[in-house]
Amino acid sequence: MLRTPIAICGGTLLLAIVATAPVRADEWPLRKAGYWETKFAAMKDGPPGVAGRAVSHECVDAATNAEMLTKGGMRDLRKTENGYAAKVGSMNFELAGDFNSTYTMKSDTGLALEANWLGDCPTDWKPGDVQIVGGEKKNAMGAAK
Repeated sequence: MLRTPIAICGGTLLLAIVATAPVRADEWPLRKAGYWETKFAAMKDGPPGVAGRAVSHECVDAATNAEMLTKGGMRDLRKTENGYAAKVGSMNFELAGDFNSTYTMKSDTGLALEANWLGDCPTDWKPGDVQIVGGEKKNAMGAAK
């Protein structure tokens, strides 16, 4: 149940716990365009089905970044002292990083991720392409392959 949104939206689950100032949608932090690797880990007492570490990859540009935020269901994004806080469904998240080279996310359900920018997207990848846990490649935006 958590695997699909997390695998497809990966880092789009921008997130948190302690909120201070609301952030307008046009102020949401967007990842640098390019190829991102996301490593997922279930923290102690984390959700079932995310045992150990899992890795996914995404190719993003400005348009797919914004679209993934919307499709990911993020709401109530707020700037905090250490980054951002948000809500996705019933989960609270906190997010920190520069979004150009790296960022981290932790949820109140025990899920954590670390994402790193690897460079330009591979030549056979389009913006929105995601290689989910297990190796299956999809386009989260519905673009033709």
